[in-house]
Amino acid sequence: MLLQNEISMLWHWRARELNNSIFNFKPAKEVIISIFGKQYFQVIDRMQIFENGQDDFNVNNKAFNDLNLDEKNRIKFIAQWRKHAFEWIMGDKAWDEVELNT
Repeated sequence: MLLQNEISMLWHWRARELNNSIFNFKPAKEVIISIFGKQYFQVIDRMQIFENGQDDFNVNNKAFNDLNLDEKNRIKFIAQWRKHAFEWIMGDKAWDEVELNT
């Protein structure tokens, strides 16, 4: 479950960074490692979205950057609540007290 929590954190982070232009210049894997550290190689390797040499998070065979604003916002909403649920399950706080810090 820890791995899934880390993956949900990365999705939440990527969705929050939806307008960051760095993803136009560097592959998401490089950005993740530079921000979160080399220990995230293991998490990245387990994320199916990076199979086949993808440079960005893949949503229905489209790079995250190629999604329209409505699609990005939908992913952001889903990622936020997924991360919230994992933090609640793995923590000791009440649902309304869970903080999402990425």
